[in-house]
Amino acid sequence: MGSYLLVKKYGVDVAKEITDGHERTSFPLGYIGLDDDNRESELQDLYNNRVGRDAAMNKKNKNLKTADIIMKLYQEGKLQHSPFVLKR
Repeated sequence: MGSYLLVKKYGVDVAKEITDGHERTSFPLGYIGLDDDNRESELQDLYNNRVGRDAAMNKKNKNLKTADIIMKLYQEGKLQHSPFVLKR
């Protein structure tokens, strides 16, 4: 839940730039996120990045421990566990 921690330390704009940018970054094994084989995984990661940012900005979470917030998101089904399935 890196986006959550980045919002707390640097703010929402920096967190979005770093985490969403990471999903589109070139790696030695290929360009992650831009080919059809990884599109569903990229959407999953972008979605979870957004959930983390939203949780960090939620005033209800202000005095809660990070691990507790992440576990709550998981238990409530707010985190995407597998890639989205796109209809073609």
